[in-house]
Amino acid sequence: MKLSAYITCMIASLCAISCTETPDCREFQVPEIVSITSLPDIHTAVLLSDLKETPGKGTEVGFYFGKNQTNLYRIPAQLTGNTFSREILDLEENTTYYFKAYVTNGRNEVASGFESFITGSVPSVPDIPEEPENPEEPGEPEEPVEPEEPEEPENPEEPGEPGEPEEPGEPEEPVEPEEPEEPEEPENPEEPEEPEEPSGFAVEIGDIQADYTNDILELTATLDGDTGQIKECWFMVGTSPEKMSKIQGSIEGNTIKAYLMGLGSGTYYYKAVITNGVETKESDTCQISIYQN
Repeated sequence: MKLSAYITCMIASLCAISCTETPDCREFQVPEIVSITSLPDIHTAVLLSDLKETPGKGTEVGFYFGKNQTNLYRIPAQLTGNTFSREILDLEENTTYYFKAYVTNGRNEVASGFESFITGSVPSVPDIPEEPENPEEPGEPEEPVEPEEPEEPENPEEPGEPGEPEEPGEPEEPVEPEEPEEPEEPENPEEPEEPEEPSGFAVEIGDIQADYTNDILELTATLDGDTGQIKECWFMVGTSPEKMSKIQGSIEGNTIKAYLMGLGSGTYYYKAVITNGVETKESDTCQISIYQN
């Protein structure tokens, strides 16, 4: 009787093991990191990264960050779609920092190569010149010198008698005007330049806009022309027109779109850029001000 019960328990255990589903190997895959960039300021910086595809549930993203490549802090970031970002505060001015992005699902981890940036410097205040302790008082003006009276001549000459008038001479003959010289023709007249052939990149950037909602900055730019000629498109974003970083964009119909998260309060400058591999076109630079509550 005991042997029969033992055999029954063994058979039940084997059935339970055979009925357990094998997990899908795709759950252990980690998406590839395709880009990593930064937007530094004087005491802050925004780290950004794009993934090749949207990761599954339970995926953690973030950055390794520090002043050198050996002593780094692990900082989680916020993920939206296939883009994640993180703002770093309380940085030292005019200092070099290193960082790299990571993605993990608890089993496997993928990390990018190292990147670096240098924070800005606080502009110096010009020195104000000091006033002299004992400024000299202006002296009294000198009295004007009276002009001397002219001396009269001792023996003034008396005017003589008027002489006889001279007879007028004969009038001179008029001089005939010279004939104007004919202009010389140039020896080698320059031929007019041929007009340049129009470029084959017949796509133009139209309106460009930015919208900041729910801590997400959405950048859009309309396109006019054959968008199939475009090989790459992106936005340049930064805290000044001279210091902007590349943010990869995507084409949806006749519109370029890109998204940013984790931006702090301040004014940001942006513009759209497209290329066909030979010629590059860009829009005017615009700006948006962000205020955090």
